Amino acid sequence: KLVNTHLSIMDKSLSWKETIFRDLKLRSKIQSECYRGLLNQQNLLRNRSQLLFQEKLELERENRELKQMNKVLRQSREQYDIIEGASKSSQQAVELEAKIYDLQEKLTASYKLNSENAQKMLETTLDSQKSQTKLLEKEEELEEMRENLEKLKEELKTAEKNIEEKDIALNVLRKQLQGLQLEYSKKDEMVTQLKTDNKQLTDRLLKKAEEDAEKLNVANQFYMEMAKTREKQIRIRKGKNTIQQAKNNNGSLIDMVSDISVISATIPDEKKKKLQGHQKEINSVRYSSTGGQFITGSNDKSIKVWDSRTGVNRTTLSGPIQSVMSVQFSQNEDYIIGSSNDNTARLWSVNNGRVKHTFTGHIGKVFTAKFSPDSSKVVSGAHDRTLKIWDTSNGYCIKTIFCFSSCNDLDISLDGSKICSGHLDGNIRFWDSKNGDCAHVISGAHSKQITSINVSPDGNQILTNSRDNTLKIIDIRTFEVVKTFQHEEYRSGINWNRACYSPGGRYVASGGVCGSVYVWNTESGICEKILENEHEKTVSAVAWHPNGYQIVSCDRGGNFVLWNSN
Repeated sequence: KLVNTHLSIMDKSLSWKETIFRDLKLRSKIQSECYRGLLNQQNLLRNRSQLLFQEKLELERENRELKQMNKVLRQSREQYDIIEGASKSSQQAVELEAKIYDLQEKLTASYKLNSENAQKMLETTLDSQKSQTKLLEKEEELEEMRENLEKLKEELKTAEKNIEEKDIALNVLRKQLQGLQLEYSKKDEMVTQLKTDNKQLTDRLLKKAEEDAEKLNVANQFYMEMAKTREKQIRIRKGKNTIQQAKNNNGSLIDMVSDISVISATIPDEKKKKLQGHQKEINSVRYSSTGGQFITGSNDKSIKVWDSRTGVNRTTLSGPIQSVMSVQFSQNEDYIIGSSNDNTARLWSVNNGRVKHTFTGHIGKVFTAKFSPDSSKVVSGAHDRTLKIWDTSNGYCIKTIFCFSSCNDLDISLDGSKICSGHLDGNIRFWDSKNGDCAHVISGAHSKQITSINVSPDGNQILTNSRDNTLKIIDIRTFEVVKTFQHEEYRSGINWNRACYSPGGRYVASGGVCGSVYVWNTESGICEKILENEHEKTVSAVAWHPNGYQIVSCDRGGNFVLWNSN
């Protein structure tokens, strides 16, 4: 209660250090106050004990004097009895005996009182010793508290110093935070403005691209019509000349037509040329239907047309703003289709090298695009899990097919009724090209994603390549695996590793990660030839010449090699 009262009346202006000191001082005072009465009582008892002790000494002295007097009286009595007789001294003896008895009683009472006083004094001494012990303990506690107080003062000084340092650091951090917040606000405003500008620029770019594409389409259409008119005129002239020549020679036009012979493919056994075709990885290569030229598509965003006999670059097609993933000639070799990672496919005219149509509509990278057999349509497959069918005459999308998985490659049956697609999930799907319905799904043929699909020359089978390091031939009539090709050294190095059939379908070929080209016999399934020691990097695509005597292989370094047979 005293502590609480003291705290309630404490001067609030005192610092907390003075408050701690005052509290400890008050605590010492309160704890020593409870022993003050005991110490006073001890002092009183000590004084009383001293008085009693003096009184005892006085009584002992009187007792000794009385004993001496009694002895003297006895001697006097004996002398008196001798001198005057026993009759005269009897009365004095009785008085003396009574006086002695009284003195003895007083002495006994004094002894008793001294004993009690001694007992009380002993008890008081014990209590005093206990009090002194407790007092010493309290003094030790007080001393310990003083030491703790000194330690606390030192810790307080250290804490105050740390607080001052922390306050300084906090002020610095606050200023930095304010600066960062201000900078963040400015950056946020800049980002917002940049997003707005980017959206506006994107809209303008798309609008401009659409306008340019439309202008190009119109110009290409005009050039195509002019080219067709010129071709018709040339044909008419040639026909007139031929007819006139036949009449002059009295022969028949039928005699001028040569017989068509079936070309039997042979495995190339020597390198004819090795050239640096592109600055970056080549993703696709295809021959024209006559074999006079082949095309390559690369990560350098270009398509190049090459002479298959000399390896000379005839022309370079541009337009894509990202990697070109697949290329193909139309059947009449008038057009080239190319798909790109910029979410588009483009149709170029071979005659003038201009873009006729830009097929836009996919929202993911377009990994593959193929012509229909009559070249009137193009089918594209993309990472957005869709296939799209396009009209090559006007560039419009005829149909969109949702294929459930990213499409890595596709091909179209010879009659144009089926679309075969290979996917990231390892499945092979067959689609009706008229209504877009899924006709069949082959699951489990490959354990990893499909890298390429090719329809066989007879149209009854397809060749699939996969990252599981196997190639398979599947009958599209029964949807069963007919043959599996593999080799202990063959490894499919990329997700778009393009394999191919030979003309006639007797062989299949594919490039490996070691830089070699592997050729298997489709009847026996045996690897009959390995074309090696030319590519330093992974072979990414191969194609077989329509006449069967040449293979072109491309790698990730941008090189291609022409392999010829004797």
